[in-house]
Amino acid sequence: LVGSEMCIRDRYWDVYVPSCYRPDDGATYPLVLAIHGYSCNSGYFAQTSDWHRLAEERGFFVVFPSAYPQAGMPARLQLPRWACGALHNEGDVSEIPYFEALLDHMTANYAIDASRIYAVGHSNGGMMVQELARTMPERFAAFSPTGSLGAMPGGEVEPFPDDIQRPAWLMIGEYDLFSSELSPGSLAWETLAAYCKANRMELQPDNWYDNGAYHTLVMVDGSHAPMVQFTVIHNCPHTYTAEMAQLTWDTFLCHFTREPDGTVRYHG
Repeated sequence: LVGSEMCIRDRYWDVYVPSCYRPDDGATYPLVLAIHGYSCNSGYFAQTSDWHRLAEERGFFVVFPSAYPQAGMPARLQLPRWACGALHNEGDVSEIPYFEALLDHMTANYAIDASRIYAVGHSNGGMMVQELARTMPERFAAFSPTGSLGAMPGGEVEPFPDDIQRPAWLMIGEYDLFSSELSPGSLAWETLAAYCKANRMELQPDNWYDNGAYHTLVMVDGSHAPMVQFTVIHNCPHTYTAEMAQLTWDTFLCHFTREPDGTVRYHG
């Protein structure tokens, strides 16, 4: 893979093909990119998130990307790290050509529904999801970063560069690495405000719902589509579980499509 600075690196990803797939039946299938966190890999995230088991039950593809081992905070060891957000270092090669090549390969070799491609991830992988939302939103129908907020290298939240719609469900544990405090000026507030602005709506801080351990703020656009959600998970540390994957797919991701004209449609 040739990066933005002509740096050639051997990269790979793991693909889960659901058993219902028949390449010649005329059907097309959704695709989820499930992105691991810092120091992990695709196999580890598959085991902890169970996205492949959910894909088998629901009938969609999952790709587990793998970050390139490279030195960086908080350690100088060569560990898998997505060069984005708070873990972006000066001189890092862009990750975007890797993801462009990944999506091009999947859509060229499998019957993928280009209107139903989604990105999810945890921690540094959640930062990578937000980088994809920032740089190539038109290729995804919705995003779900978990265990990360919109911090750039300096800790600030940078507005999105355009008004392309970006449906997003952000989850964070009560005892996560980032604070879940939602007050004007907080990291959570500024992150959600950026997503709301991109989805042509105002931040709505009062519409909370409880579902067991999940305390969720739902913010809707003018057509009452839940374009931005923020969940604080009670008694939860910095982790990702199979239950999070199922909730994300069943109650959020699968309801969105990216239409040919670039707009997003919600199928409630």
